[in-house]
Amino acid sequence: MNTETHSPLADRRGVSLVEILVALTILSGTLLSLASAAGLASRQLLSGRTDLNAWAASQSQAEDLMSRDFDTISSGSATVHGYPMTWTVSGTNPKKVLLEMDWTNGRGLVVTDTVVLYRAEPDTTS
Repeated sequence: MNTETHSPLADRRGVSLVEILVALTILSGTLLSLASAAGLASRQLLSGRTDLNAWAASQSQAEDLMSRDFDTISSGSATVHGYPMTWTVSGTNPKKVLLEMDWTNGRGLVVTDTVVLYRAEPDTTS
């Protein structure tokens, strides 16, 4: 003989409205967090690409200056990949080359980068 008593509510199966609301709240919070993280990642990627392009342009110009004959290195300016640059040369041996470039970074700030290069006259005695 079974003496257990069952409540009518204990036999009901399924989810309540409160459980659905809690689940929807958690789900919406998670989705908002993921969307925010995706936006931040996208902005960081664009900023990094902009920075990398500017640094590549300055590296290209620095290599061009260092590949010139020692006697032909002189002050000047150029635009490399859309980035305006100027350089000044001082000293005799070694020559000091100051390469400056103004550009707008990925966050919209104007940045001035300066690269200092030294170029010695090659030894022709050997």
